[in-house]
Amino acid sequence: MKQLFYYSDAVKRQLKLVVVLSSLANLSLWPVLIILRRINAQIIPVYLLCGVMVLLLTMIMVFTFINLKKKTFIEVNEEEIRLRPSFILSLTERVARWEELEGFEIGETTIRGKGLFNDPRVVQLIFKDPKPRQTFIIALYSVDQPDEFLSLLQEQIPNLTERKHQAFLRETEGMGEIRYGPWRLTAEGLHQNFEMVPWDRILTIRTRGKVLAGYGGVRVCFRSENGPEREWVIAPKNNQTYRSFVSRLVHSSSSADVSREVITMMIPTPKESRAQLGFVFLGLFAVAYIYFLIPILKGYAMNLAAFIAMVAGLLSCLVLMSVSVHMRYRQQKPSMVRATKLMAVGNFMLIIGTALMFALSPSAFQLFKGDAWMAAERPEKARICYGTVLNKYPEHLEILYKNARAAYAMEDYEACFNLMKKAYIKDSKNWRAESISLLPESLIQLGRDEEARLWCRRIMEDHRRSNEVQRKMGEILRRMEE
Repeated sequence: MKQLFYYSDAVKRQLKLVVVLSSLANLSLWPVLIILRRINAQIIPVYLLCGVMVLLLTMIMVFTFINLKKKTFIEVNEEEIRLRPSFILSLTERVARWEELEGFEIGETTIRGKGLFNDPRVVQLIFKDPKPRQTFIIALYSVDQPDEFLSLLQEQIPNLTERKHQAFLRETEGMGEIRYGPWRLTAEGLHQNFEMVPWDRILTIRTRGKVLAGYGGVRVCFRSENGPEREWVIAPKNNQTYRSFVSRLVHSSSSADVSREVITMMIPTPKESRAQLGFVFLGLFAVAYIYFLIPILKGYAMNLAAFIAMVAGLLSCLVLMSVSVHMRYRQQKPSMVRATKLMAVGNFMLIIGTALMFALSPSAFQLFKGDAWMAAERPEKARICYGTVLNKYPEHLEILYKNARAAYAMEDYEACFNLMKKAYIKDSKNWRAESISLLPESLIQLGRDEEARLWCRRIMEDHRRSNEVQRKMGEILRRMEE
């Protein structure tokens, strides 16, 4: 007995989409380069590097797509199951003999999409004596005949998912009445306060919305005594009472159409369910912190030691997040609680790195206070904070600019001009149009129009390739002529 399974049309469509998008990105490379050359020539090398990477990705995808057309994905025979490599989709060949396997479990992904992820089921083979990092996971949307593959798999090894589900449903056998908030489960049916629905009138049991982590709410649709269908929504709690309640509800509603998601989400214990929620929230916090706050906070690292501390915290967080994600999704017997604890340590290291950055750079806190006062439109207090930092770092461009901005807001135009002039003479290239406009604007406020014109022309000469600066200086010159 030898059965071959190929990659599904969904996988080929995904690769085709990536190839098309990558090709379009490459086609747009040269027009964008021409525009960038006029705006800011300094970022062209970075853009070229990105373009080369996109080109390589396109070539890899094209090669994989051509190689995938008639490539065998899975081979099943009487002795083993073999997952064949296909370059980027599966780098190494994985083989599992039937005698090494205890069975398989079926889970579901939260990713769905018409034409791309039509089948959310994921199969994981369970080894009797697993080795470290030994995983065998197959997404059924990538198999051309998923149902036939599952049937063939069941002929060789048992489906442990059904055992687990049945064990969950039998947990409340022998228990009497179960109460949960205003709800009661008895031998007669489901009760809410003084209303009762017999078990044979319950039609469907579904989750309330999409459940990403933890226990979700349950929607119970039933036929009322008068005929029309009604619905009750049961709000979730991450405790054993709710778990037992749902177990008895599903087990007793033998004639109802029960969503598989309802049983799957209730399999974890309450402790594991709370850990799932913590894992998701901690992961979202870390991503938001890294994506939004780190780019802002890095400007407050006033010395090398402070910058290294912040980077060390960031790298520690990323490493621990990677390990926790591996523990959660890639290990054969994932430890949800341990993975969440590791994610929490990663978040803690991220915050510690930021705290050390401020501790090793005491002026950073004054700079942060100054920015906060400027945001609150209190430039006089901001200038005091900026001045303290400027005394320690008199040549720092960013601090010179921040002081100039506060001085301009306080209408101290002479100080603003002197600070901006010092900063511009030190570095005339790395300026935004809005920032450098403080130079001529402060002179205009002082009534020194001719000097302002000279500075506008000088800035335009220094930034010939920046359309933004040219436009801003041109606007100032035209305004002065009116």
